[in-house]
Amino acid sequence: MTSNLNYAGISNEPNFERDYDINLQNTKYYKKKPALYDGESNWEDYLVQFELIAAINKWSDIEKALELATSLRGTAQSILTDLRPEMRTNFIQLTAALASRFQPENQAEMYRAQMKSKIRRRTEQIPVLGQDIKRLVRLAYPSAPIEIKEQLACECFIDSLNDADMEWAIFQAKAKSINNAIQVALEYEAFQNDRRKHGTKLVRAVNENDNFDLKREIYLSEQVDDFSGRLAKIENNRKK
Repeated sequence: MTSNLNYAGISNEPNFERDYDINLQNTKYYKKKPALYDGESNWEDYLVQFELIAAINKWSDIEKALELATSLRGTAQSILTDLRPEMRTNFIQLTAALASRFQPENQAEMYRAQMKSKIRRRTEQIPVLGQDIKRLVRLAYPSAPIEIKEQLACECFIDSLNDADMEWAIFQAKAKSINNAIQVALEYEAFQNDRRKHGTKLVRAVNENDNFDLKREIYLSEQVDDFSGRLAKIENNRKK
């Protein structure tokens, strides 16, 4: 009778989980593991990172498709049920299906409209505004060269500030990118906040001095009236 145990005492019977773990340890299959994708974040950003991880791990196209398919969650995972079995293991067809669902081309006009109407909210932080504009530009012009995207993002950022003085400061600084514009805007805002802070203290000091002077005038006036009253009484007594 042939034994199912090898010389190390490990069963020779196929076992997917055991063999996968052994293969993972021996071949270091994962140098980097892709993040999960649920359809909430930007699809293009996720795909760029996934492609880089695939290159590090030296995955074939079918391995890329399997890794991507098993990294999907939530609404993104439901895409798999709409695909034929052979499409689920075809990386090009799988990514095309995900792109059509989470980054359709007909939404570009919508994002361009959002760019045009973008105005900084009163409590919105400048870095947050800049990041949101970068996202809108990527979605509005997905196939544009990086230089064009950078210029569009910079112009959109300046227009969205709704602050003529800040816009002029960025213009004078000759910011060539949105990151430069963000830095100038932050410095300008910090300077203005500092001025307002010291200006408020100065106003308070002036107000306090004004109050002191006013009280002093009232006190002196009362003293004069009292003194005048006493003099009047003295004069009346003399006449009597």
